[in-house]
Amino acid sequence: MSVFARRSFVVVLSAFVAAAAVGAPRWDTSEYPVSTQRRFEEAERLFMAGDHDASFALYTVLTRERPELSPAHIGLAASASRLGKHEEASVAYLAAAALLPGDPTIEGELADSYRDAKRLDEAERWYHEALSHAGGHADSAKWHVGLGLVDSSAGRFRGAAAHYRDALAANPLQTIATHNLGVALLKRSEERRVGKECRSRWS
Repeated sequence: MSVFARRSFVVVLSAFVAAAAVGAPRWDTSEYPVSTQRRFEEAERLFMAGDHDASFALYTVLTRERPELSPAHIGLAASASRLGKHEEASVAYLAAAALLPGDPTIEGELADSYRDAKRLDEAERWYHEALSHAGGHADSAKWHVGLGLVDSSAGRFRGAAAHYRDALAANPLQTIATHNLGVALLKRSEERRVGKECRSRWS
C-alpha cells in the first residue's frame, strides 16, 4: 500500500477521469518535501483546468523524481488519455497498478487504456483482473462492456453478447450494453445465416 490515504483513491481517480474534483478529498502528500507538494498541487490544478499538455509534463517530472508517488502516475495516465496518448497512459496506469495492487479501479482504467491503444489481449486480461477484485464495484458493468467491445473487435460476437448480458445483469440501466447486445446478436445471426448458405452451397 502506498503512503497515501487509500480511502481517497476512488474519489480522486474519478476526479481525474471526470475532471470534477471540486470538494473531493485530496491525497495526503505531507510526508514529501514542500516542493513536491506544490508541484503535485499545481499538476492537479492544471489538469482540472483542462491544460492537459501542461499537467502531462508536470506529472512526468513528478513520476521520474518520485516513482513511488502513485497519484502522480494516475494523473499522468489521465492526462495522457485526454491527449490521446494511449500507450503512455497504459504505461502510467501499469505503474499505478504495481503501487496499488488489486485495486479494481486502476485495473479497469488500465484495461480501457490498452483497449484504446488497440492492445486487445492486454485489455482483456486487465478487465478480468478488475472484475476478479470488483466485488460490488459500481464499474463492474462498464468492465463487462469493455470485454464485450474486445470480443466484438475480434469478431467474437457470441462472446461479446455474453459479456453484454453480464453487464446488464450488473446494471440493467446500462444503455450501451443494451445497444451493443442488439448489434452483437444481429452480427451473430448474420454469421449463422452466411454459414448456412455456405454449407448448402458446398453440400
